[in-house]
Amino acid sequence: MKCELTRNTDVVGKPAVLVDRTKARPVLLDGTPEAGFARGVGLSEMRSRHGHLIELESDEPFYRSVQEGIVRSLQASFDRVQSGGLGTVYVRVDGFDQLYGADNIPSVLIESVETHLNPRLGIGPGKFPAYVAALQSAGRESTQVPDGDAKAFLSPMPVQLLPVPAIQKLLLKKFGLGCMGQVAALNVWDLQARFGPEGRRIWELCNGIDREPLIPDRQEEAISKSVEFPFPTASLEMLFLGIEKLTERAFTDAGLKGRFVQKALISGKLLRGEELWDASFVFKRPVSDARNAAAPLQVMLANTEIPHLVMDLSLTISDFCAEPQVQLQMKGLAEQVEPLSDVVEKLRVRLRGKEPLAQMVTVEPGHCLPERHAVWNPSLQPVNPPVPISVREGPGHVPLYVTLKRVTLKRKTVRVFRIDNMWKVNDNWSMVRPVHRRYYDLVLEGGIRQTVFKDMDGAGWFKQSYS
Repeated sequence: MKCELTRNTDVVGKPAVLVDRTKARPVLLDGTPEAGFARGVGLSEMRSRHGHLIELESDEPFYRSVQEGIVRSLQASFDRVQSGGLGTVYVRVDGFDQLYGADNIPSVLIESVETHLNPRLGIGPGKFPAYVAALQSAGRESTQVPDGDAKAFLSPMPVQLLPVPAIQKLLLKKFGLGCMGQVAALNVWDLQARFGPEGRRIWELCNGIDREPLIPDRQEEAISKSVEFPFPTASLEMLFLGIEKLTERAFTDAGLKGRFVQKALISGKLLRGEELWDASFVFKRPVSDARNAAAPLQVMLANTEIPHLVMDLSLTISDFCAEPQVQLQMKGLAEQVEPLSDVVEKLRVRLRGKEPLAQMVTVEPGHCLPERHAVWNPSLQPVNPPVPISVREGPGHVPLYVTLKRVTLKRKTVRVFRIDNMWKVNDNWSMVRPVHRRYYDLVLEGGIRQTVFKDMDGAGWFKQSYS
């Protein structure tokens, strides 16, 4: 819920719950303090409590990206960090007292996490005691299990906190064992007789003994690139262009020089509530160039269901390796196109880094907004974008005079001779903001034809051919 509150600020201070609808029945994952959320409470019960309950859809890719950011931040200061699932991270801090000072370790850990996430810290002799200690902490504060007294610390804690299957916790409750101290007082053999091997683990955890090792996450080196589309899109042509652009940028990154790539992750922000969508891919053979990487990624994208319009696209390549041992192939057309690449590079230098070649790609030819019909590859900019223009209008937003920019860079105001056509365009769902335009097909003095539109939301006048 903390992640959601950062991008849904209007929910702060209101009863809201986070709902996972991917299962047969909706499951509540979290809630704001105003909602009085508790584990096990159903959505219908929460609705009955609050007449204006806000229901937010869970966005696991977004939460994973936040979690990965926390892990990377902690890995910058500590060498043994393990992700324990969404919302939980374990860190081995023994030995760092000489580096940071024993009293400063809690503050170093807390400062490694963004303030708005309001992290809670627990320090203990094992993963489970430390986790329970963290649950007792307030935001941006820490709780430490007393040295050598983990059993006493855990004694009043409810058995619901045990990391064991729910059916076993339910059985403990049925036997009248509501807190860990009651379980710790039992004979371990009795628990084993009832619960099997898991009975010993339950008994050990309640006694403050956690034998589960901390296995550090591998610090995966990765290269990430992103591109923002000029408009939200679900067009495969547009997404394919985005993949081409991202692979070109990623595989020319200096950090990849001489190495091959085995994994890729594609992600994008959706127009619907700015949710995140992602898809991972493992190459059958390691790749070292953009062309061999883009093709399988585009095939995967074509076979992936994307739930809504995409606002941007990101590519992360990782799992780098040395060149695989393969049979050398005969040189072919690559040598023939080398002179052309030299010419392109010279043009790029003369144009101060701008791309000298561009290909027009049709994206959504039937869309009501002309800028969505086609884009230039590789810039992904619309072929026919709206261009601001100065228009003097009369009553009812009727254009009377249009100021044209001439080749000499001087401006000339021309009277509108007649209006041949007028039409409205409204698009309330396929752009970030609703679009309301009134187009005019004008004939100016001198026989000049010009199509202009008035942005009815107050952005002004623009010229744009409409075809």
